[in-house]
Amino acid sequence: MSKANSEIVANGRMKPLFLVGLTPGEYKMKKMVMQEAKLYGDIIVVDMNDNYEELTYKSLAILLYGVSKAPRYQMIGKIDEDVMFFPDKLTELYDQGFIDATPLRIYGLKMQSGANIFRDKTHRWYVPESSYSCSKFPEYVSGMLYMVTWEAAQQIIKSTKYRDFIQVEDVFLTGILAEDLGISVKNLPEFYKYPSDIEESNPGDVIAWHTDKDDIPYLKFLMKYE
Repeated sequence: MSKANSEIVANGRMKPLFLVGLTPGEYKMKKMVMQEAKLYGDIIVVDMNDNYEELTYKSLAILLYGVSKAPRYQMIGKIDEDVMFFPDKLTELYDQGFIDATPLRIYGLKMQSGANIFRDKTHRWYVPESSYSCSKFPEYVSGMLYMVTWEAAQQIIKSTKYRDFIQVEDVFLTGILAEDLGISVKNLPEFYKYPSDIEESNPGDVIAWHTDKDDIPYLKFLMKYE
């Protein structure tokens, strides 16, 4: 995403930023990152381990930055590095009123309630019962890409002190805390978990998909409709 290849970025309606976590002691890496941040002005640097276990804190840092440092933007988005995203596809949804930045709302690929909770300590998505005692997860938005209204982000940040953190970041922020606060989640059209899910009958409207090894054929296919 850049001004050169995206109209919504070029006209200032969207500003892409990169969030990088650096642990204390990484002096050489920190120097390099800070130099690049100064050069391009598009990097947010936080003191934390940049790994999957810390993802909940990293995503929360994104919301905190948006609320405290970028109040002129009505929504705060989070996107994983392995997601193919066409930001200009959002413009029509904004202009049609499908995306409304005023209510307490989160937009993205909505996952239905009832997902299993993993209690096995060796599992990547392990959640101890002491942190979350329910038997199933509430509905939430996939962490591959989601957009949070400014007011919803502010409320989520405030509410974190009332819950034990879990490392399933998308469920925690867009599911558990959102449910606590009465924040609604809305499914955006043409979001796909995998490129193989894309419907060939309507490829020109695709907003995003989670990348995999078969991306190149799908990207070439979609570019024909640009």
